[in-house]
Amino acid sequence: MRQPPIRCLLVWGEPGSGKTIFAASSPYKPVLLLDTEDGSGLYQRELGFERIDCLDLDSIESHLAALQPGQYGTVVIDTVSAWWEAVSLRFQERDPQRFEKMSQLVWGDAKRHVRRVIRETLERCQVLVFTAHDRSDYDNKSEREPKIPSTVMEWASVSLQLMRRPEGGPPLAKVNKSRILALPSGTLLGEATWKRLLEFIQSEKVRKIVGSEPLDESLLYPDLTAPVPRKVDVRLVVSEGKKLGLSLADVQAILGDITAITDLDAALRSLSEAAQRKQEAS
Repeated sequence: MRQPPIRCLLVWGEPGSGKTIFAASSPYKPVLLLDTEDGSGLYQRELGFERIDCLDLDSIESHLAALQPGQYGTVVIDTVSAWWEAVSLRFQERDPQRFEKMSQLVWGDAKRHVRRVIRETLERCQVLVFTAHDRSDYDNKSEREPKIPSTVMEWASVSLQLMRRPEGGPPLAKVNKSRILALPSGTLLGEATWKRLLEFIQSEKVRKIVGSEPLDESLLYPDLTAPVPRKVDVRLVVSEGKKLGLSLADVQAILGDITAITDLDAALRSLSEAAQRKQEAS
C-alpha cells in the first residue's frame, strides 16, 4: 500500500476555527483522537472517530506507545500545544538545577524526546495530525503563528492555518508551510476540508487522466485504505437499552453479539422497536 500524500499535518488557528473537526474528519480510517484538553466529545458521535482523554503526559505517551502498526489510519493529537507544555514541564521538573544553569540543553533534550515519539508514531499509522493553538491568542503577539515546538514544524509536511468566516459556515484554510510541490506555501484552499486539500495535491495528475470529466473518488484519493467497520461502544448500547427499560439479557437477545455492532443507529432502532413491542404486550 502506498503512503498518503501527507504523512504529518499541522492544523492550527484561533479557538473555534474548526481544528478538531477538520482533524477528526480525516478520510484515512479508522481515526484515533487523543484529546489533551477535553474538547472533542461533542463531535465524536457525528464524525465516528475513536476518542481517548489524555489529560497528562503519561496518558498521552502511554497510548501512543501502545499503538499497533496498521491499527489506525489517522492518529490525531489534539492539541500538540498541550502535549508540548506537559513535556516541557516534565523536563524542567526532572532536574531544576540543571535547567537553571543550562536551560538550552534541557530544551534540546525535550525536543529530542518529542522527535522520537513522532517518529515512532508515524511508523504505526498512515497519517499523524497535530492541532495547535494560535500563539497570538496566548502570548499577546500581533503575528499569528502556531504554538508549537520547532520539532513539530520540522516533521509536518503541511501546515494549515484555519480561519473563521465572519458570516459563519465552514472555516477557510491557508497553507503556511508545505514540502509538497503541488501545494506551495501561501496557497488559499478556500473551504477547509480534506477533499479540498487532497484535490489540490492530486488535481494535476487526475486532470491528465480524466480531463474535464467529474472526478472519481478512487482517482482523487488513490491511497485510501478500504473502509474499516467501526465497532460501537458496548457501554453506550447497554446504557441506551436500560433507558428503554431493557435488561442486558434483553439487549443481547435482540442484537446478538453486542461487541460486534458497527451501526449504532440501526442498533438503537432495533432496541426501540423491541421496547415498544414489549410495552404493547404488557
